[in-house]
Amino acid sequence: ANLVRRGFETFGFDVDPAATDAVRSVGVQNVPTAAGLVRRAQVVILSLPDERVLEALVTGPGGLMHEPMQGKVIVDTTTTTVTMAERLAGE
Repeated sequence: ANLVRRGFETFGFDVDPAATDAVRSVGVQNVPTAAGLVRRAQVVILSLPDERVLEALVTGPGGLMHEPMQGKVIVDTTTTTVTMAERLAGE
């Protein structure tokens, strides 16, 4: 909501429809897939429940690693191991 209020074009994706409805009400533009989000945004902030979900989002079918990432900034706030973070950064 703060990014929207400051005039930033803000996109969001969540597998939970209630979460996407909540942020839509403050002006976040919802995107139907995580890959679609990466296509639209220059900066992507991830905040996922655990490293299993993070790994699936990055490396799974339709995952972020399958999208062009040149010039993108990915910030991951997920609680994960250093090993997992380094491995995914190399993807």
